Amino acid sequence: MNCSEYRANYAEFDKFPLPREVWDTPEWTAWIDHFHQCNECADWDLAQRVIKRGYDPQSFPCVHIADQITQTCDQHPDPHDCPDVLIVYAPRFDEYAIPIRDGGPSVVCIRFCPWCGVQLPESKSTRWFEELELLGYDDPFLQDIPEEYLTDQWYKNST
Repeated sequence: MNCSEYRANYAEFDKFPLPREVWDTPEWTAWIDHFHQCNECADWDLAQRVIKRGYDPQSFPCVHIADQITQTCDQHPDPHDCPDVLIVYAPRFDEYAIPIRDGGPSVVCIRFCPWCGVQLPESKSTRWFEELELLGYDDPFLQDIPEEYLTDQWYKNST
């Protein structure tokens, strides 16, 4: 199977759960084998998932990060609590991290995508604290800070 055939069969074979009579065919076997052997089609497949969730994969550093960040869980509204969420994103700091599930909100910040190695944006957390300190805030987590500093608007408005 080539990439064109893989993509042409996507709508039929990417429905889960698949009935046994579908996944027990040589066509499906060739399709899934191609998925496992072709990085380009595997990334394209991830992009389709992100698009189905209502996001533009191009607005993320890479399709792997896009797939991770756009996942949701009915059982765990907070991504830090979901064992299936491998990467979390803090928009206010433009920071990607791996959650440490030790009962608190601990994370390990990452600078590169674990799947493809693309460089992720540098965390803006130090700049966030510095800017708020210049505005007179010495403990921004306990003080009422300007609304734009609760989101990514503070750095998007300054660039």
